[in-house]
Amino acid sequence: MISSQRKRHRFIWVMIGVLLPLLVVLAVLRTPSFPYSEKAEIVAETSLPILKEIESDLFKINLRGTSDGAEELELLLKVPLKSPSAVVFDDQQNVLGQIGASGVYRFPIRPANKAITIKDPIKNQIITEIKL
Repeated sequence: MISSQRKRHRFIWVMIGVLLPLLVVLAVLRTPSFPYSEKAEIVAETSLPILKEIESDLFKINLRGTSDGAEELELLLKVPLKSPSAVVFDDQQNVLGQIGASGVYRFPIRPANKAITIKDPIKNQIITEIKL
């Protein structure tokens, strides 16, 4: 290497040595936090009395609420669904939420709902319909 190349090479490596740690620190500081939903936490904390239970091989459904009517749909998925994009709809085709892995899912629900449908919106396929 000639003298001018060595100087340029040293300058570039010094700049990389200074800028790279600075950029890493800035990236860590600018990383957004995980979105937080207060509504989901409130629903998860409530333990309303069970009004009705429905059970099958795939799931167990508890309608929870006061004596006035159901306020919460608790869906306990026993086995994972084959469709990764399953969505729960009420009887007026309003989206209640998405389900996937086995576990407990809770959705707010109106007392007037008579049925729910679990669909795969990507394949446009009904997985199951449940009469409440």
